[in-house]
Amino acid sequence: MLNQGETFSDLERYRRLIGKLIYLNITRSDISYMVGIVSQFMQNPNINHRNAVICILRYIKKALGQGFVWGPSKYSNYRAL
Repeated sequence: MLNQGETFSDLERYRRLIGKLIYLNITRSDISYMVGIVSQFMQNPNINHRNAVICILRYIKKALGQGFVWGPSKYSNYRAL
């Protein structure tokens, strides 16, 4: 898949976007698989890889406010001090 499609011309922009997605992955574990796939092509991305990054960004935009809630529940052994 490395040599398929037209090479994306703005390599630095692609790398910055992937870096930001990797950082965002700390709090958004639902994108970890997708970010892992597109980060494999940081050396030679093509237009299809850029389009995949755009799809990830659109997903994040649509899913704002959704995610995991971490905290005590009635089933946990957590007790406030």
